[in-house]
Amino acid sequence: MDNPFGDLEDFGIRHEVIFIPFAIEGTTVYFDTKCPTDGDLENYEHFVFTNSDPWDPREVDLRRGSTPDAQQSAMLPHGDERSMKQMVAAPTELPPYQHESDLILGSISAGLVADRAEERAYDAINVKGDARSIQEMASEDRHSRITPDRISKLFGIGHNKAHQLLRVTTQRGVRMAVNPITRRYRVDHLDLNLNRLKGVWEVDWLVSKVKSITQSTGCFVYTNGVYTEVYPQETHAGTSARDSLNAFIEDVGAPEGIKTDSAAKFTGRNSEFAKLCRKRSIRQTFQEAGRSNQIPHVDVQIHELRKRWQHLMITKKVPRRMWCYGLRYIAKLSQFIPQRADGRTGYEVVTGRTPDISEYCDFAFWDLVWYHTRTAANMGKTSRALGRWSGVSHRVGSDMCYWVMPVSGQMISETTDLESADIAAAVEEFNGALTTRLDDTNFWISNDHGVYIDDFDVQPDAAYGDEADTPTTEEYGGVEYEELRSQEQKQDCQDR
Repeated sequence: MDNPFGDLEDFGIRHEVIFIPFAIEGTTVYFDTKCPTDGDLENYEHFVFTNSDPWDPREVDLRRGSTPDAQQSAMLPHGDERSMKQMVAAPTELPPYQHESDLILGSISAGLVADRAEERAYDAINVKGDARSIQEMASEDRHSRITPDRISKLFGIGHNKAHQLLRVTTQRGVRMAVNPITRRYRVDHLDLNLNRLKGVWEVDWLVSKVKSITQSTGCFVYTNGVYTEVYPQETHAGTSARDSLNAFIEDVGAPEGIKTDSAAKFTGRNSEFAKLCRKRSIRQTFQEAGRSNQIPHVDVQIHELRKRWQHLMITKKVPRRMWCYGLRYIAKLSQFIPQRADGRTGYEVVTGRTPDISEYCDFAFWDLVWYHTRTAANMGKTSRALGRWSGVSHRVGSDMCYWVMPVSGQMISETTDLESADIAAAVEEFNGALTTRLDDTNFWISNDHGVYIDDFDVQPDAAYGDEADTPTTEEYGGVEYEELRSQEQKQDCQDR
């Protein structure tokens, strides 16, 4: 390929798939190319022509001459090398001398003649035919050093404040290139503005017997024991698991580690969930087969979600198909409830911010509300309609924007909500129409996944009292609880 006397038809870059021919113009060897567009980079196949072997241009030997005379001959054009001795030995080339002294000195050496010495000196200089050379250029400091002095100038702060800034910040995106840039930097792996969550988070799939109004058949539950997020999905396949993890990373952050069961959607080497974990540098661990107690935090939170959702359905008469909004509402409330010995909320522990519960203080889930359907300034009775409050819509609208279920059964997001008035006829008509609209008769799912959101066989929680934690009759001193309670009430009345 480097032989200039070889066959020019094979002169170029050979690859397993394509061949790029070289063109020659004078002494320049080249091939035509162009700067690729973003569309070219995404749509066309990529080929790597760079050799993996190291190459240092300073170690290349260009076969210099073995002797100084040979090197000097190589630097001069052929036949142009002349020395002072040859010039002096050819006096016939010079004009006749004008003075007798010049004739005498010229007989010794033509270089001694004053009128010709300067010209002879110029002619005796050996000049190379081409003084250009190609060399490698490298720099050890292509980027600015991150020092307190430079930070104080860039940020306009004092030297002590710059020292403090460097102690409490990171610089993971600093470029480390030494040679001139020849291609674009890769930046999709930096995640400089991504929140990183400490510790290991647990994930599991909670299935429902009824399709929700968003066509979801279950939800992925993410928790670390004090903070829980719920992401309903249509299926539990690998793409759905990946989408739920993407949403969790955007909403909360990327955890240091994730622990799941041994389902294929989590453990598969080529599963979308595992690929996203590797891309976001999330360490994966798995539950041992047959050991259901190795992800206890998510099991406890699923138990709590099911129990609270069943209580909500019974007390507020919420349709089963609203479970996708109900579980998210319950999970959000659990983030604001202190669950640690220090009294801090799970939201503050994870995000470092004090939660604001203003959006959850006006309405409870499935409360009957008026919402206004017009944006005119003079909103009256003609612009309002009845709806059911279904949670806060953080991804739609501004703050204090809520999900409202109207009589049509199509969820809407509104900011103009008011507590309902006592209008019996309108409420009864609305409830009847909405119940018909959200009927779950044709939305039952025929599968068997063990535990469902809708099951009502939840074991009693210790926090609400059970046989293990409730004091026995002997511990009450041989007196039944109800009898003891009446005695305490009588004693209180006498003390007053």
